[in-house]
Order: sequence, then C-alpha cells, then structure tokens
Amino acid sequence: MATKQELEDVKNNLMKELDHVKANMVTKQEFVFLQQAVLETNEIVKKIEQNMEKHERILDLLSRRSIEHEAAISSIRLIKTT
Repeated sequence: MATKQELEDVKNNLMKELDHVKANMVTKQEFVFLQQAVLETNEIVKKIEQNMEKHERILDLLSRRSIEHEAAISSIRLIKTT
C-alpha cells in the first residue's frame, strides 16, 4: 500500500503534468484565429488555381495561334519562291 508521502508525490507530478498540458493547449479563441487563417488561405489558393487555369488556357490558345502563323508564313514563303 502506498504511503501518504508517495500519494502526495504522485499528486504533485500529476499536477505538474496538468499545468504543462494547459500551458501548451490552444485556447478556443486561438483556435478560431487558426481556423480563420486556414479558411482565408484556402480562398487564396482557390483564386491562384483559377488564375493558373486561365493562364493555361491562354497559353494553349497562343501556342495554337503561333503554330497557325508559322504554317501561314511557310505557305507564303512557298508561294513567293515559286
């Protein structure tokens, strides 16, 4: 059976651990701020993704036009040399 002193030591150790846990816990208010930051970051990422998709479509269109222009230039050169 544990002595009174041993029980007191266990209690003190548990209290120290509890204090440590409390000190490292995120408060509800801090959690709300973190949650808001995550939501704002998600919104920014979505906008960036939309811009990237738009830029990809534009690059694809410009690439196709460039190929068409190259073909037209080749045709003009061919006609000019004959």
